[in-house]
Amino acid sequence: MADTRNNDGVAHTSWERQAFHQNMTPVIREAQKLLETSVAPSQITVTAGSVFTAKSRVRELLETATSDVFIVDPYVGIGTLDCLRDLAVPIRLLTGTHQNSVEPNFDRAIYTFSAEGHQLQVRRVQQLHDRHVVFNSRCWLVGGSLKDAGKKAFNCIEIIDKAPVIAALEAKWHAGDPYP
Repeated sequence: MADTRNNDGVAHTSWERQAFHQNMTPVIREAQKLLETSVAPSQITVTAGSVFTAKSRVRELLETATSDVFIVDPYVGIGTLDCLRDLAVPIRLLTGTHQNSVEPNFDRAIYTFSAEGHQLQVRRVQQLHDRHVVFNSRCWLVGGSLKDAGKKAFNCIEIIDKAPVIAALEAKWHAGDPYP
């Protein structure tokens, strides 16, 4: 679709704008190639009430990770760890400092999760709002907490202009306090 719109821009714009569209052609083709060869989906959409499906789709996305996985979610719990259970790569989990940010007994769940061989670091930071998943130099914006995936409509959409988002998330990680 982007290629078609760009070709239309080449054919139907002034000569000054044609150069822009012509220069965009290789960029669009490269993006299309990356999307076609990617094993990780660029989006996940699951209807409300489909908890099993949502968590399964999240696990399928995370299975493609070959680098460490960075999860940013203001509200975490055992359901979060359930989404991460099949990972063999290091995991960083950044959550909020609000009173309800961490489910009761989550520190015990972290201990059990780590005892099974998972490499997990957890930090907390103030003023955390959006949810993200970052791995393999890619970044997704997640509509709801992983711990509650599928209870409500669940959406996970890849961010294309990811560099500034990842940089901001990394800054929050470094400013966070270790948990527990």
